[in-house]
Amino acid sequence: LTAVRNLGVVWQVTGQFEQAKTTLEESVAIAKQLNDPEEISVSLFNLANMIRSMGESQAALEKYSEASN
Repeated sequence: LTAVRNLGVVWQVTGQFEQAKTTLEESVAIAKQLNDPEEISVSLFNLANMIRSMGESQAALEKYSEASN
């Protein structure tokens, strides 16, 4: 799970935003399958950061909110 999430961050840093978003969404899905609240929050936070960097502020706020629950 951590490797998938880190790969998403690498995609983001290298400007591969669509690939990053897809990979981070996969990270969230895995964390939810594992029913691991901490990993769900961390993955959602990373996804929110990615979405924000794409200029989608409202969608990012929704993910940040979900991450804080």
